[in-house]
Amino acid sequence: MKVSIRTKIILLGAVLSILATGIALLVSYLSSKSALTNQLDTSVQNSMLDLHDTFYADLFRDDYIEGTEAVKDYIVGIYNNNPDVPEFESVEEEKEYLTHLYAYMYYIYPDFKGLIMYPGLAAFSKQYIALRSLLNSAKILSGGNKAYIAFYDDDRDRLVYMIDDSFGKLEYLNEERFPGTYKTNMAKPSDDSVNISTYSTGKTIIKSIPIYKIYDEKVVGDPIAYVFLEYDYNKTNEEIIKTTLINFATLGSVALLLIILYALVSHFLIVKNLKKLSSSTMEFTKALNSGEEIKSINPNVKSKDEIEQLSESFVSLEDEIINYISVIKEETITKERMNAELNVASKIQLAALPNKQYDDKDISVRAYIQSAKEVGGDFYDYFYLDETHLAFCICDVSGKGVPASLFMMRGKELIKSKLLSNNSIENVLYDVNNSLLNNNEEGLFITAFVGIIDLEKDELTFVSAGHERPFIITNEGIEQLKCNSNFILSGIKDFNYKSETIQFKKGTTIFLHTDGLNEAINAQREEFGYERILSSLDETKNSSLDEKITNLNNKLKEFVGDEEPFDDETLLFVQNINLELDEKYENPGFEVIEDYTNKFNNMFGFLEQKKKYEFGIIFDELLNNVVSYEKADVLILEVNAKLEKDTIKLTVSSNGQEYNPLLNKDNYIDKYSDDLQFGGFGVTIIKNLVDSIRYNRKDGKNVLTLTKKI
Repeated sequence: MKVSIRTKIILLGAVLSILATGIALLVSYLSSKSALTNQLDTSVQNSMLDLHDTFYADLFRDDYIEGTEAVKDYIVGIYNNNPDVPEFESVEEEKEYLTHLYAYMYYIYPDFKGLIMYPGLAAFSKQYIALRSLLNSAKILSGGNKAYIAFYDDDRDRLVYMIDDSFGKLEYLNEERFPGTYKTNMAKPSDDSVNISTYSTGKTIIKSIPIYKIYDEKVVGDPIAYVFLEYDYNKTNEEIIKTTLINFATLGSVALLLIILYALVSHFLIVKNLKKLSSSTMEFTKALNSGEEIKSINPNVKSKDEIEQLSESFVSLEDEIINYISVIKEETITKERMNAELNVASKIQLAALPNKQYDDKDISVRAYIQSAKEVGGDFYDYFYLDETHLAFCICDVSGKGVPASLFMMRGKELIKSKLLSNNSIENVLYDVNNSLLNNNEEGLFITAFVGIIDLEKDELTFVSAGHERPFIITNEGIEQLKCNSNFILSGIKDFNYKSETIQFKKGTTIFLHTDGLNEAINAQREEFGYERILSSLDETKNSSLDEKITNLNNKLKEFVGDEEPFDDETLLFVQNINLELDEKYENPGFEVIEDYTNKFNNMFGFLEQKKKYEFGIIFDELLNNVVSYEKADVLILEVNAKLEKDTIKLTVSSNGQEYNPLLNKDNYIDKYSDDLQFGGFGVTIIKNLVDSIRYNRKDGKNVLTLTKKI
């Protein structure tokens, strides 16, 4: 929800006014409380001193002191004449027992849970009444709640109630007038006649002074008793609250007026000018979004303050934006034209490379290339020099973008043209190196791996010109090729490159890549590295070349994450095909037909579609009849397909009962018969599809051998 700046300013003023009012109220409350509390404490303190002076004044001290002593003696007599009480489990039981047994009294124990009554005491003692009057006056003058006299009984270790300030009817010290904290914490009152002892029980405050017997102007013995004066802050709090409410009403009214005044002043000084600036901004933004002709808009703010400076800055910003948009439009047109040209260049560059997939009876090739920019500096190539020699290369140009792309095209054509001239790899790279050094003002260079496969000798001759070492994949395992690293191309004039030759048997694959693979980095700045490449290749050692490329790229994407590629990535697999598919099935079902057909089509993928279809018919007829009619305790079916030059030799053997389908009398029928079985129409179809077929019973197995030229 949007909130206008006017509302925000008013809310800010309201918050500040309320905060100031609250602070003022708090200060008022604390000062009132402190003043009234100090006033009450002073009043009580003065009353206690007045009581002390009254007791020891010449006019009253004998009556008051003798009266206090007489009451004390009367109470002590009651205690002394009273029999001992039994033990009780709780104070409540003891109080109940004593109340019924002695209607005139019961004890106050050291934990002060009990009460004690003295009915009739006032009837015989005028001093009792005089003391009560004195206590009442002290209570009223001090603003206290209760005044009474008690003495501390050392023998019983308890405080014994004597006289309170009540008139009219006798009121007794009860639980509310003798609070728990006071009862628990108050020790024997001090004997110092000057000291006024104070005891706090939450909101209730109790002060006490001792009463001594005086003889010849001297204190005689221990205190006769103590005068206690109780008071609390309830009345004081009422005054504080009343004062606070008055202050609240006054300050609240002032705060409201301040808020209104603040809002009015803010509107004329701030909000009005800001609204002008906001309207101009929205109008300019609307013009930007509509695509209309854009003109700068001046809010015309004349406030002589920062808002006017902001308005002037806004107009300057509008002019800058208009100029910037003009420049951006021109740059966008130029960039779009360049992107279109780069897109065309990328297509031309990729079109210059051979297909990423190639299969024939001798060689399978799979390639993958991904440029870090629109055009790249990596390239690969493969082509036949003659019927028995296949040349291939993978190269990486230093640098990125268009210069590297142009240098790449030049290097690719030089390598291919010179290899097709039947030169050795050493001579080819010698010439290419010197040619690339000419007119190379940018100082670009190429790392390259160039190889030639001799398909008759199953040998690989190669030269590595400063390139990443490739991996050799065989049935025995995967290892990185150990080879000499010659110098880069376009590095040193007249450099002599040296070739190497290794065995490259049927079924062997060489995997080449550029450093965009192994040097790819993740967010932690770690490189993908050779170990991860080797691990990925090992995971797909029994998979197709396509699956090897897919797995490598998936591993790379998982490792790199969202990091942008920093270099071109090129992958190249070249396989010297070992076209022999040998499968063995135990107690086979009809599913072996589809299984072997799929595996055959994957391995002999270079065959034209018609040939694949014909082999499918052959597999269906032969394998279907073996599964349907061959009988054995454990039937073993073995199927072998092998390419020998331009002919595929197919052998199907099983350990069923001896049976030569080629000798069946119906071998050469001309039309289909309902009761025709294995050895009939099926063999006729197969004979028409193959070049030769023969039967042999060998080692207890029926063996059919077929040949078919491709």
